[in-house]
Amino acid sequence: MNNNRLIYAVGQIDGRYIEEAAPGEKRKISSVRKRWAVAAACACLAVGAVFAAARIATRPAIVLSDGTTAKVSFAGNAGTGIYGGTVVDGALAYLTEKEMFSADGVEIYRGKVSGVESYSIDFNGETVLRSVVTVKVEKCLKGDAETGESVRVLLPGIVAENGVASEDTEVSALIEEGNELIVMPRVCPAGSVWTFNGASLVISDLATHTLPDGVRWVFLETEDGLIFDRDAYPGAADAASLDDVENYVADMLK
Repeated sequence: MNNNRLIYAVGQIDGRYIEEAAPGEKRKISSVRKRWAVAAACACLAVGAVFAAARIATRPAIVLSDGTTAKVSFAGNAGTGIYGGTVVDGALAYLTEKEMFSADGVEIYRGKVSGVESYSIDFNGETVLRSVVTVKVEKCLKGDAETGESVRVLLPGIVAENGVASEDTEVSALIEEGNELIVMPRVCPAGSVWTFNGASLVISDLATHTLPDGVRWVFLETEDGLIFDRDAYPGAADAASLDDVENYVADMLK
């Protein structure tokens, strides 16, 4: 129950319920009870404010390097209905399965999502929303991160509520904390800068890796089953689990 509903429940006592409790006899709520109700509502608000402050306090500070001139702030808690667009430069370039696995800088990890953060990035008045997912590596299939380490992946869009996603983020937008996945992110070289509308973001300020698009580079285990772009990976079209995908990846890397 949120604070607004709680205030209504405590402070706005409908007279008809009192009448039903004592048919034929109307009662007035005493001033003492009114004061108690108001006090209780205020106390609930105070508790809610404390919990909200605690959630904010547990967020890590956003540390930006001197090369970042864009303004970066948290865009809210992931999964609370905040979603937005991605910069799309025409249709996605076609890549074969072999080209996907041999693309420059691509690493492949199986792991679990340990955190999702959403950011608002202000490029001189043009605001872009992006999410960063933290993946705790359980198995390195290709790359330098070891088991137990974490990689932070900058998504090309933002996590969505109820599956609402912008173009080219239909898979990545479904990522939630606790999901198991196999992700194929591109490592972010030191000093990589995203420049837009006259402002810059040093990508490593937020993430260690990026996704080229939010459709083809993630195999995601969800409550509805395994989700990924089966058209992009015909060799894994029949995969029903991440184990199946892992075996497929191993074959493709041979």
